[in-house]
Amino acid sequence: MEGFGAAPIKLAGVSVNYFDLTEGYKTTFTHATYAVGAKIEYELYDDDLYDALQPKIARYLARSLQQRMEILGATPINTGFTTAGADGQVLFSTAHPFKSGGTASNRLAVDADLSTSSLSALLTVMDTTTEAGAVNIKLNPTKLLIPPQSRWVAKTILGSDQLPGSMDNDINALKNILKPVMCNFFTDFDAFFVQDEDHDMTYYDREKPKMENSDDKDTFDAKFTIRMRSSAGYSDWRGIAGSRGA
Repeated sequence: MEGFGAAPIKLAGVSVNYFDLTEGYKTTFTHATYAVGAKIEYELYDDDLYDALQPKIARYLARSLQQRMEILGATPINTGFTTAGADGQVLFSTAHPFKSGGTASNRLAVDADLSTSSLSALLTVMDTTTEAGAVNIKLNPTKLLIPPQSRWVAKTILGSDQLPGSMDNDINALKNILKPVMCNFFTDFDAFFVQDEDHDMTYYDREKPKMENSDDKDTFDAKFTIRMRSSAGYSDWRGIAGSRGA
């Protein structure tokens, strides 16, 4: 749903103003099944006297599914500059429309690489985020989401006492203002994002990872499988903002 805007004055003896709910844009989450398995010949498994195979198989299967979970969770952000969402805009857009009128932005007007100036500008975009009616919703960004290539730049920007790269004695107003969070599964090496505690990026565990093992009745081979059902996406763009990089 879309918001109501700032509450109007209620005069004494006058009824409260009632507003109709404005339905926003519908988002559908479709859970997919992900599974992987390993099959070991009976003789090899039977001769594994020191139980070396099964722990490794279990670890590799679990790692495979964990990698899929990470990729799935990062996909909405990885496609956030190219794939349109429910409102007809990509996740990071300068013109998200409201059904009740007006637009709002969660992206730099001109994309730039991570720096003190670009991060400050993106925080300003977040700080001035509005809802329908052009009223500010007072977000409080707490995280800086980065790919591995920006790890050391982020550390310099958020950890320096003085303004990085400046010959003056200016303080670094960005020091410790955000928590850097590195995602090894981001595909854009120079994009960066800021995220509020109140956001609608969602990962659904429809069926949590489940590992099973059985024996093939014809060959007696040992079979190991792990599966899950999950989906990821967002139902509202507000609460996250980004830059694609220069």
